[in-house]
Amino acid sequence: MRAADITWPEYRDSLRDRLCVLPIGGTGAHGPHLPLGTDTIVVTRLAELLGERIPCLVLPPIPYGCRTNPARTGGEFPGNADIRGSTLTALVTEVIAAAYQQGARRFVLLNGHYANGPFIFEACADLTRNAHGARLMTVCWWEMTTEQTRDAIAGESGVTRAEDNHAAVVETSLVMHLSPGAVRADRIVDDVAERPLRYSMLPLPASACTSQGVVYRARGASADIGSRVTEEILANLVREIADNLPAAGGDVPGAEIFAGEAEYAEPGLPDRYAFPSVLEFDGSDRSTAKSGV
Repeated sequence: MRAADITWPEYRDSLRDRLCVLPIGGTGAHGPHLPLGTDTIVVTRLAELLGERIPCLVLPPIPYGCRTNPARTGGEFPGNADIRGSTLTALVTEVIAAAYQQGARRFVLLNGHYANGPFIFEACADLTRNAHGARLMTVCWWEMTTEQTRDAIAGESGVTRAEDNHAAVVETSLVMHLSPGAVRADRIVDDVAERPLRYSMLPLPASACTSQGVVYRARGASADIGSRVTEEILANLVREIADNLPAAGGDVPGAEIFAGEAEYAEPGLPDRYAFPSVLEFDGSDRSTAKSGV
């Protein structure tokens, strides 16, 4: 259920023991083939699909995110609209506090923009000090993917982990599946930087920039890949919610899904999650591994 589509009495009646999901995205360039709102589109659609599996209230998304190191996005491009970390922390805090004051107690903050992570966590840490009884999960969509799936995608597409970062195969595939009309398929490109950086440097040297803002290969993306990644994200997210944010009672239709039914509560998560593609240049061995994103 999308909160933006219902009236205030319906909203009031929906809050009782219902999970609230806040999608948090960003606005910025994602190559010549993906829209500026890619980060927001992905997490909003994931939240809506989550609502088809478990009873939850999807809050209106936050469409602006914090600035990412331009080395991770291939440079600076028109359309980037960033906010300060302190601004995002304050905004998330006030949005969640409002829902809490109106009766909500369980929250998932679903992030789609890498640079947002620490500031969302800071908001949650502040909220837990003052919001008695609130339980908050902050999760980035890529944290719900597995190494095995990313390895398989790399093998099928021929695009290594180090080449599949911002606006590349996995991210493009997700948008192809979740919002196919938003992808300019005829503009999908592979890109290159002369000298990828493992550190921050401002202004970004020209040698570390790409021409199109793809880091670095988007050819090979498909809606099928996007569908598989989406299914894995949702399945793992449902299990994590069942384990960590169970409903207090069965007074909400379908709330028993959170209560630990075997279908959802079994220990089904793999030992290792895949790391976000934007972390590839972290100096680890995995940054050059020919495996998943």
